[in-house]
Amino acid sequence: MVLSQPGWLPNASGMAMIASKRHAPWPLDWPVQDLQAAGLPVPSVVRFKLITLDHSLAAEDAPQVEPRLPRLLGL
Repeated sequence: MVLSQPGWLPNASGMAMIASKRHAPWPLDWPVQDLQAAGLPVPSVVRFKLITLDHSLAAEDAPQVEPRLPRLLGL
């Protein structure tokens, strides 16, 4: 999941991992509230394993969920 806004990092984006709830929980896991809106087929969590990804490696057709992030996380 993309966390950063355009221009925040030159040529890269800050991201967090999304994992299914089938995996063992981590202390900072945050459940995704609206699975349908997020396009997720199974109960999932945002896992705060943070990374940066160079834009040249990112898929151009990746889903864009950041404008809906607060609602998807139930905030």
